[in-house]
Amino acid sequence: MEWYTWVFSGVGLLILTLIGIFGRHFWSCWMRWREFGLIQRKMPELFEEMRIDLQEHPNGREFFVLPKGAMIGMKDPSRMIFEYRCEKHENLADKVGILESYGFVHDITSANVGRFKMTEEFVDFLFK
Repeated sequence: MEWYTWVFSGVGLLILTLIGIFGRHFWSCWMRWREFGLIQRKMPELFEEMRIDLQEHPNGREFFVLPKGAMIGMKDPSRMIFEYRCEKHENLADKVGILESYGFVHDITSANVGRFKMTEEFVDFLFK
């Protein structure tokens, strides 16, 4: 075999490897956007309230899910923790459960009131 056959074979293999790596990455990103879009159509009011809260407090990531009539007694004044109420959003616990199962929020409950943290990916999706 000639030397250029080896060179062209190596370059071809390199190109195919790069196509595979970048193709997989872009496919993964596209699927994630698709998932986000499907979820957003199921709960547009909740997403809009979250967007408004994040516009007012861009560094806030945590939120409570409060049942009807519930109050939070002691909140940490140094942290912005959003509150979403079941009387405003129908089936709120189920909606947050969907977000959790897709990995967009994490349950960080330490008492008997649901407390969650938004991922940075989710916050980015909300503003794109």
